[in-house]
Amino acid sequence: MASDPHNDIAENGMTGNGSTSNDSTSNGSTSNDLAEVEATVLDILGETLEEPVDVLRSNRVLAAHEWDSITSLLTLAQLESHFGVTLDLRSYHAARTVDDLVSLVRSQPRAQPLAQPRSTAGRGTT
Repeated sequence: MASDPHNDIAENGMTGNGSTSNDSTSNGSTSNDLAEVEATVLDILGETLEEPVDVLRSNRVLAAHEWDSITSLLTLAQLESHFGVTLDLRSYHAARTVDDLVSLVRSQPRAQPLAQPRSTAGRGTT
C-alpha cells in the first residue's frame, strides 16, 4: 500500500514546504502563535467550505472538502484580509492540507498597522 506523502511529512515533523516543524520559527513565532494561527485558519476554512471545524481537524486534506477554485479564492481573500499579509499565489495553490496553509500564513511577516494621521490641532498653518 502506498503511503500518503502528507502523513509522512507530518510523522517526520516536516511541514508541506519541506521545513521542519518546531516550537519557534525564524520570525520568532511560538507554539502559542501556531495554535492561534491554526485556529483562525480552521475557522476561515470552516466558514468558506461550510464544514464544521472538527471535520476539518479530523481530515486535513483540502481536496476531501470540496476544495475548488471558488473556495480557494474566497479563502485566500479571507486569510490575507484577516492576517494582513499577501500570500504568494504559487505557494498558496500548492497547499494541499490545512497544515500547508497554516505554515504558509506563519511564514509571512505580519503587516504593520497603518500609521495614524498626525493631528494638526494647535498648529498654525501658513
